Amino acid sequence: MVRFNRHRSTFNSLRRTQSSSEANEAASDSRSAPENQQAYDRAIAMANLRSLNWRTLTMTIPAESGSAYRFVFDSTIGGQPHQQTTLTMERCSLVGTWSTFSDNSPGRQARMIVRFLHTGEVLGLAGQVVAGLASLASALLVWSGLALAWRRLIRPFLRRAAVPGPDLKR
Repeated sequence: MVRFNRHRSTFNSLRRTQSSSEANEAASDSRSAPENQQAYDRAIAMANLRSLNWRTLTMTIPAESGSAYRFVFDSTIGGQPHQQTTLTMERCSLVGTWSTFSDNSPGRQARMIVRFLHTGEVLGLAGQVVAGLASLASALLVWSGLALAWRRLIRPFLRRAAVPGPDLKR
């Protein structure tokens, strides 16, 4: 997977980021690089024709020759799958089909949202505030549980050790 970020003011300002393993794979498979560049250029041209206002483009390069390229154009900072548009292009013809969030089945839509709902990213700042408050509440529950355990289990044990036993010298 290769991720490109688009600068707000100019289209040509793209930054390519990839992990070291992906960089090694790309270097070892240099014969597919022109084909990948052609697919990338075609996807950018198709996005411009469709007037997509994207911020991040995620390109999935297929491992097998028969698979399709997959481009995900995200118009947000991230975490809102309902604002993503996917372009799937056949590897041999570079003909693409577009799909949006609403084109997916309800089950797929739910799976796409659950991860971002968990982190609070789906609802933007309000969702992240709610997720932060829930995290704070869980930390308070852990602290109160430990405090109760200390008071009920550890303190009585320490008191018994401190109380002197009966005097047996008499």
